[in-house]
Amino acid sequence: MKKVVCSLSVLLAISFFVISYLRITLDSENLEIQQEIRQDKIILLGKSNSYSPILIIKND
Repeated sequence: MKKVVCSLSVLLAISFFVISYLRITLDSENLEIQQEIRQDKIILLGKSNSYSPILIIKND
């Protein structure tokens, strides 16, 4: 009985680490995709000066 409890607790710990690793990986991929989408929505219209360029953000 003690071996069963030990093996179940080890399996639970391993599955916890695998799930948290996968979640972190998916979150970082989603962040990269969101940054790419944001870059596609920003259009440079012109240069007023080097400190404040004129930008417009598309809202779809």
